[in-house]
Amino acid sequence: MARTLLERALRDGLTGLDERVLAPLGVRLERPALLSFLFHGVFESRAGVVHPQEAMTTSDFEHFVEYFCNAGYRFVSIAEVESGLEEQGRYVCMTFDDGYASTARIVELLRTYAIPVAV
Repeated sequence: MARTLLERALRDGLTGLDERVLAPLGVRLERPALLSFLFHGVFESRAGVVHPQEAMTTSDFEHFVEYFCNAGYRFVSIAEVESGLEEQGRYVCMTFDDGYASTARIVELLRTYAIPVAV
């Protein structure tokens, strides 16, 4: 069952990432951690998206950010990671590969939450 959940999460591009997916896999988000997420682009809707791992919508991304903020994670930059983080913290580091224009859809959200990202 855990493998099926993981396969579904990977197929869906992890856009529905939450404890319902992680708990059966033995992952607990309360532990100190550095989570790194690589995004490709952000779309207004899933309509016309060819590859499911590229199906992150602006709404999905906002839910993603809110989830980790509410779970006590702090978004950090690559420079902060390289400089060293406190051992007991919970961190999220995000990157967007290719620098597609679709990333511009989330700039205001990133500013609102003061989230550093690498593009």
